[in-house]
Amino acid sequence: MTIEFIKLSCFRNLESFEFSPSKSLNLIHGQNASGKTSLLESLFYLSRARSFRTSNTSKLVSYGQDTMSVFARLNNEGRKIPIGIQKSGSKQTLRIDSENVNKISEMSEILPLQIIHPESHRLIEGGPVFRRQFLDWGVFHVEHGFFAAWNRYRQALKQRNAALREPKFKGTFTSWNAELCESGEIINQYRKNYVTQLESFVPKYLNQLIGTGEYGFKYLSGWGEDLSFDTALDAAASLDQSRGFTTVGPHRADLKISLDGRLIEDRISRGQQKILISTLLMAQAIFFESTTKRVCVLLIDDIAAELDSKHRSGLIEVLSEFKLQLFVSSINPTKEWDNYYQDKETILLD
Repeated sequence: MTIEFIKLSCFRNLESFEFSPSKSLNLIHGQNASGKTSLLESLFYLSRARSFRTSNTSKLVSYGQDTMSVFARLNNEGRKIPIGIQKSGSKQTLRIDSENVNKISEMSEILPLQIIHPESHRLIEGGPVFRRQFLDWGVFHVEHGFFAAWNRYRQALKQRNAALREPKFKGTFTSWNAELCESGEIINQYRKNYVTQLESFVPKYLNQLIGTGEYGFKYLSGWGEDLSFDTALDAAASLDQSRGFTTVGPHRADLKISLDGRLIEDRISRGQQKILISTLLMAQAIFFESTTKRVCVLLIDDIAAELDSKHRSGLIEVLSEFKLQLFVSSINPTKEWDNYYQDKETILLD
């Protein structure tokens, strides 16, 4: 699945814009505030119905306008599939193949998309929520049962936490344990399997782009390793009651990355962390393509700020070996991509 046509209307400073991208490489150039990042943001928004820059999606609508829209035509082995998203006030409308859809997951499934951008450092430096998001993007796209289990888990967690907060219902919170455990164990197993696969797939690229060593990935389930989830819930019951929320479970999970037995953040510099994060996100997109035989869209925002010339060249060489559809922004055009990509489009924004 590749994007063959894009049309934006009133998206940030791109009031009217359309182009037909290459199915391989698309280089987006322009000075600061020209709309480079906004163009990438529009594609991200089309896939996930949220921004990677702000939690306030009203900011995505051009100043003085009431409605914003992003439209794309996808090519799935010759079949043309129109998809679009429109925002007007608080109302958001999603469409796939001329039909309204209610679930953002349907947009994400039909347009698998990953991004490397200046805030990606949160994958290492931020809290566990960023690493769970990283894991769950990958699991969602390779395990069809994951999203249903995660929805069940979130609903049960919401109800259990509500009972813990409300004094008159506090004695009923354990009635949600069975559903929480059943869906939570499914999520936990999917994630563990995915981490095992990553651990065998990703180190090749880390060694190639960062340096040789023994890289390890450890998934922390969100409760004690020596306990089952139901036992952990029972053990945490008093703590949950005192705090008013569920303190153990997949919603507390984390991913730890190590190099030669030590946490990665203790072994590498800030500059190397940028390379690590870019490599992880790139490798995850490649793993998706290798596993599903589907094309993944990879956005790279301001690549010059993220990587020096040596590591940019290494990243480009690896990317060129796979059928990813790339959208890459930078201030100035460079020749770095020319040795690896013949099929490319250049978009100049002013």
